[in-house]
Amino acid sequence: MTTTISMKRPIGTVHVEITYSADGKTKLSRTVVPDVMGVGTTDLTVETPVAEAISMIKSWADGEYAQNALRGWSAETREWLITGFLPGTDMNPLGDHDVSM
Repeated sequence: MTTTISMKRPIGTVHVEITYSADGKTKLSRTVVPDVMGVGTTDLTVETPVAEAISMIKSWADGEYAQNALRGWSAETREWLITGFLPGTDMNPLGDHDVSM
């Protein structure tokens, strides 16, 4: 089962393909058109059941803030959905984030 959800954003249209994995996990593939950031398509697997992942991403695509729609996911996973940068990369580092000024 595969579902694609799209959302228009200032950088382009974000397409997220959601696929049920045989191991019970959910595979997400994210692409933005046009690819102005040069990220291309990136994939991430999450522990969230596919129906819940579809619901969460649909809420986000319908305009809900990522922090609310995707609250079951880490900040790094939410950042990946927004930017396409995979968790653990220089543009989306893992761990605590110092947001103090």
